[in-house]
Amino acid sequence: MSNALDKLALAMLEERIVKNVSRSTSGGFLITYSDDTTQDVNASTPVTVGTFMGRTGNVTLSVADITAALGFTPTNAGGPMGPAGPKGDTGATGPQGPAGPGGAGSVGPQGPAGPKGDTGAQGPAGPQGPAGPAGTGGASGVSTVNGRSGAVTISSADVIAALGFTPSSGGGTSGVASFNARTGPVTLTGADIIAAIQAIPQSSTAPERILRAAMTNGMQWQVLSGGLMLQWGSWSIGAPAGANVQVNFPVAFPGNLITAFITVMNAATDQVGYTTPTASGMVVQKGVADGVARNGFYLAIGSAWVNGTGPLGV
Repeated sequence: MSNALDKLALAMLEERIVKNVSRSTSGGFLITYSDDTTQDVNASTPVTVGTFMGRTGNVTLSVADITAALGFTPTNAGGPMGPAGPKGDTGATGPQGPAGPGGAGSVGPQGPAGPKGDTGAQGPAGPQGPAGPAGTGGASGVSTVNGRSGAVTISSADVIAALGFTPSSGGGTSGVASFNARTGPVTLTGADIIAAIQAIPQSSTAPERILRAAMTNGMQWQVLSGGLMLQWGSWSIGAPAGANVQVNFPVAFPGNLITAFITVMNAATDQVGYTTPTASGMVVQKGVADGVARNGFYLAIGSAWVNGTGPLGV
């Protein structure tokens, strides 16, 4: 019915004078204008939305609807929205359409009164006559939301269309996922630098002070000016006879291990030495007859040269 009234109101806005409105053979209304032209308006009831976000009537999409759908308050990366302009004047209300030909149905007989204190049953209602055209009041409920009818749920596409931009949560981007396969708070180490530059950096300290500086700052390795590399550390082996322990150098020799020296803190009754030397470490081995726990230090000497191209970092 509201479609017929809308078209009738549109004709009035276009300053077309309506001479007569009558029922048409299609079940709608036949509008006759002052220029003797006619228009058959279908009076079928449009499909409406039952509710939108729990509201009925004429509903306007609000920022609260958008925030509830997103789960956060969107921000406009293009800058804040300017203030709203002043509200325009309210248009004049159009004239009410003529009443339909159908009259109101007769009221059915009233049922007998029940006993005192109880409400008597109401008699059946009489048949209702056809409804006349509605006045200027709108239909209840929302007709459509963004072209959809029925029980409508707001979507991200509705939000983007209403805002005019794709909102972001404003939480910022995440940090580095990992650094050299490590996660969490990471501290840069000498091994990270060597792996990155594929070289062992040389101290600018005078050669005779290189070893002393290295021992002071706890590096446990140093490249000498001629290309030799020194590394040192401690070791400890348990009591079982013939036991050994794997010793890993602070950093791998860029070239190769030349030799190593093993010292023992307490006197050994059997031999203590090293086996399976590599550029990265060696195995400190006790003799098979030595059943006493031992510990001591080692000094490894290797080459800082790689494939004959010269000492790296020197």
